[in-house]
Amino acid sequence: MEEIHSQSDHYRSSSSSASSPASRVPSSNFFYLRKPGALRQPISFEDSPDWDDTDIEVKVEEGGGDSINAATTPASPSLSKINSGSLPSPPLPEGAVVARKIAGASVAWKDLTITIKGKRKYSDKVVKSSNGYALPGTMTVIMGPAKSGKSTLLRALAGRLPDSARMYGEVHINGVKSHMPYGSYYYVLDKLQTRVAAIFVFISFSSILSIAGVPAQLKEIKIYACEQSNWHSGTLVFLLGQLLSSIPFVFLISISSSLVFYFLVGLRDHFSLLMYFVLNFFACLLVNEGLVLVIASICQDIFWSILILLNVHVIMMLSAGYFRIRSALPKPVWMYPVSYIAFHTYAVQGLLENEYIGTSFAVGQVRTISGYQALRNVYDISQDSNARWENLLVLFLMAVGYRILVFVLLKFRVRNTISVRGFLQCSKKTKNPR
Repeated sequence: MEEIHSQSDHYRSSSSSASSPASRVPSSNFFYLRKPGALRQPISFEDSPDWDDTDIEVKVEEGGGDSINAATTPASPSLSKINSGSLPSPPLPEGAVVARKIAGASVAWKDLTITIKGKRKYSDKVVKSSNGYALPGTMTVIMGPAKSGKSTLLRALAGRLPDSARMYGEVHINGVKSHMPYGSYYYVLDKLQTRVAAIFVFISFSSILSIAGVPAQLKEIKIYACEQSNWHSGTLVFLLGQLLSSIPFVFLISISSSLVFYFLVGLRDHFSLLMYFVLNFFACLLVNEGLVLVIASICQDIFWSILILLNVHVIMMLSAGYFRIRSALPKPVWMYPVSYIAFHTYAVQGLLENEYIGTSFAVGQVRTISGYQALRNVYDISQDSNARWENLLVLFLMAVGYRILVFVLLKFRVRNTISVRGFLQCSKKTKNPR
């Protein structure tokens, strides 16, 4: 495996520089020593993703210089576990040779030159012959005056240079000569966040649109009240008839809308995943229809029903885990019980688990991260492969639960309303005899 020797000890770039006190030691469980008298770079701890992959072996030999050896050793514990304090670093014996394993990626660049046409008046070279490296578990500081090329250097290493830029030189990742694709890990996160936002908007917007059915639901409740007053129909018969008549229409909407959204956003092209998406959205519409029936049964007024439903949907959307991860929500009210009552939570979580659990994403050319690792800082999901079916089951149980609540409301509230109206009508007839 190729050995990379950093030349930053003997070279000071015109576009960037790094220095620190001679006694600087990183505040982490790992440290990196240099030979006495060498020009030092500040090194300290920096978080990196939980990647289980190629390790870097850093050796400190007696009287020797710096060396970084890229080795394909077995996967080590994640960086977060190593640096959690559970594995403290033992003291170094004097004159001993110690091998340390650090999870993460080492990046080294040699003779890196970046030109951008029209960027500067006197020269197109924004960064000229820059050399350096960044170790895993450390932080390398790039210092320099304004417009010296610090940001351009970082964009070059991350593969985020504009189309007008040209890069010359070598970039090594864990000893492998390569270049990092656009945005690397952060590009993957940005792409995931876009899809999460699209799924959340799809579920939320479709649910809010169903408020347009409030007048129709109120009309059905009034018809039921008339039938009930004449003893022509019962509450259970009304609910079963309403459910069976709405299922074909709701299922047709769920299929057509899901097909358009699924392929428009570019989700994974697999029939079973698409069918789960359709079932999840179908359950979502059933739950939302039950919620509309509950509010309409309580209010029995178009204006107040629409106003209350809008407020309920907004509260559910805020606590569903998109605007703020559920684990970070305030536990009173927002976490318990609102986030557990909001059907948006289970719908979005199930769709994300359906799409990303069991997948992996390339970060650079030498490592990958799982879909769970990429998503866990964006949305709370479970690693369990069966978690999506649990969320789907919760949605169907919520649909049944709302129907039961509607049954109770219609059984007592509508009957009492009919009795009061009948009593008032009888009293009016007795007061005005003909």
